[in-house]
Amino acid sequence: MKTDALDEFDFKTPRERAELEELWRSGLLEERRRRVMSFVARHRDEIIRMAGGDWDASAVIQTVARMIHDLQSIDMVAEAREQICEMKREISDRCGKPNCKPEEIARHWAEVRAADFRRRVIGQYLFIVERCTAEIVECLTASEADERTVLIPAAAEG
Repeated sequence: MKTDALDEFDFKTPRERAELEELWRSGLLEERRRRVMSFVARHRDEIIRMAGGDWDASAVIQTVARMIHDLQSIDMVAEAREQICEMKREISDRCGKPNCKPEEIARHWAEVRAADFRRRVIGQYLFIVERCTAEIVECLTASEADERTVLIPAAAEG
């Protein structure tokens, strides 16, 4: 079910939403879920400050969603690796043809496809925020001792 707090950020079409639901059910968003939870744990104090001490789930999730939306990244290195893999895959797919120019394909990908990639990744993160509301609130309300022993090691799994 959609969270009203995320409506402002909801730029997914019904088709995209169905695709996200399928990715979620199949477990293909698990690595992104780990990234979201790690982001929340790392930015706990800032999230709490930005939420103004309001522990209402809707306010907390709105704050997390706004941060992710505004930053447009939560793990720049991992996201850059993914972009490079997608670019290489396209180069490989298209270079089976004569006169292949990988640098032109890469430039085209960066100019045309990179924005779609970023939009898809941020949409997935926001979907995960919506799906993991209880887990995020629990992470934010955990004591510092719990955070060190439970949240950080879980976020580092990989």
